[in-house]
Amino acid sequence: MAGHKRASSADISMGFTLEAFNLLLVVQASQATVGGTVRDEESGRPLPGAVVSLPDLSRAVAADGAGRYVLRHVPPGPQHITVRYVGYAPRGLHALVPPAGPLEINVFLKAQPVRLRTIEVRSAVPVTGLEVREEGDLSDRSSSIAAVRNNPMLAEPDVLQALEGGPVVLQPESPNGVHIRGGASDQTGYLLDGIPVFSPYHAAGQFSAWNPDALSAVYLFSSAPLQEYPGALSGTIAATTKVPGERLGVQGSVSTAQARLTVDGQLGGTGVGYLWSARSRVPGIPAKRHDASYLRAESGDMMAKLELPAFAGRLRLLAYDSGNEIEAAARAEGSSPQARPNEFEWDSRSFGAEWSRNLTGTEVKVTGWSASGDAGAVWAGSDGRTTLSSARHDFGLVGTVELGAPGARTLAGVRLHRSRTAYRAEPDSAALWSLRANTPSAAAFARHTRGLDRRSSLTLGAMLATTGAGLHLGPSAQIRWKPVERWTLSASYARVHQFAQSLRNPQSVVGNVFPMDLYIGSGAPGVPAARSDQAVLMAEYLPFTGGRVALEAYT
Repeated sequence: MAGHKRASSADISMGFTLEAFNLLLVVQASQATVGGTVRDEESGRPLPGAVVSLPDLSRAVAADGAGRYVLRHVPPGPQHITVRYVGYAPRGLHALVPPAGPLEINVFLKAQPVRLRTIEVRSAVPVTGLEVREEGDLSDRSSSIAAVRNNPMLAEPDVLQALEGGPVVLQPESPNGVHIRGGASDQTGYLLDGIPVFSPYHAAGQFSAWNPDALSAVYLFSSAPLQEYPGALSGTIAATTKVPGERLGVQGSVSTAQARLTVDGQLGGTGVGYLWSARSRVPGIPAKRHDASYLRAESGDMMAKLELPAFAGRLRLLAYDSGNEIEAAARAEGSSPQARPNEFEWDSRSFGAEWSRNLTGTEVKVTGWSASGDAGAVWAGSDGRTTLSSARHDFGLVGTVELGAPGARTLAGVRLHRSRTAYRAEPDSAALWSLRANTPSAAAFARHTRGLDRRSSLTLGAMLATTGAGLHLGPSAQIRWKPVERWTLSASYARVHQFAQSLRNPQSVVGNVFPMDLYIGSGAPGVPAARSDQAVLMAEYLPFTGGRVALEAYT
């Protein structure tokens, strides 16, 4: 009897389970499907990603790429439906869902601007020497033009003065060039978008002859020399012009001493970008009339650039010119008031073209240029007037291939270069003295940079150059190590050759108003090719954000 009761209980339990299952099937079978399309009210285009929800059931779906949505197994009866999409006014609907079958509801939303709360974003203020270095930057120091403008030590932005400090010494009040680690001014090279420029500085209160409004950044390469360009014993200062904007841009300023103007933009839809910059300085404007204590001078500089697609790559054309004229107030003792004052003038011109093409992990670049610098001076001495003139005209062609791989980069190339120099001095009471040189050279070079691990990298380079005086080998090496987050240590060695030297006397007081270097090539009698072997140890510490302490030893 007891066993019979247990069997009956099991049968009753099984019966309830079957009834519940059948009821669930009936409920599901009686539920409907709600679907449709969400579209823009004006254009009728679908709105993919629109959210359609049943808030009473806590269910939601997103419309597909065609704006379609489907809500399955919706219970019958009245249901509240909401539709939302960013940039459109939300819409609420009340639908009577049938017991079974599909219900199509197409929704049209009206565009409505979305008002967001004001978000204030403040970027870090760029300061020269404290900017974050880019990965793979081999320069000793660099500065963006924004950091140059924020330099509190400069009355006006000057890219050369922004590099001053540590191993870089200059005299902005009476400029006579940039001196790196004790080297003479002629041992510093200058590049503008990879094109050599000679003596790019003015006098009489203005230093750099590069308009800051036309530049984007300036770099100093000294510990790791640039093998792809003519060597300078102390280092190279390289500036890059800014990229032309998509729209017309005009920037300039006017003061009692100078006026500058920069224009850049695009030539229609041709893909051709242009940049034009001009600057003029006239220190004599505020001078009192007939006051011999004031310096009479004029100086100015100009640069122009075109960038355009060409031969499946990119072509860049650059032109640069600067000029200076100075009349000193001083006259020789005993000369008449009508005698001409001492006169100094110098100018620099560079023209270049660069074609580059980026392939998969490889960049091919060909650069050709013509750079010249002329200088002249006439001054009166006790023995009469003395005339001096100097000229340099260089032609060059460089081809490079740079290969990139994970954690490593390799550059190789060749360089052809010819330099023609002349120097002439003609005193009234002495014999004419002059020198001329024609210095051709050819070089092959290579540089390889590889990361040793996450905190260290090694750069090895070599250059083999040939001139009329023979072969010249220039090896170089640099290792960088970051033992901890705030410390960076580096050691480098480089042998550099220079095939032109300046005859300007750095001890002469004339150099304070006449900073032009008077070059003569190594092919002239008694002028050898100069060589420098330089080793540098450097330690850099960042004690806090915006702070930098550096220690350097060199020989």
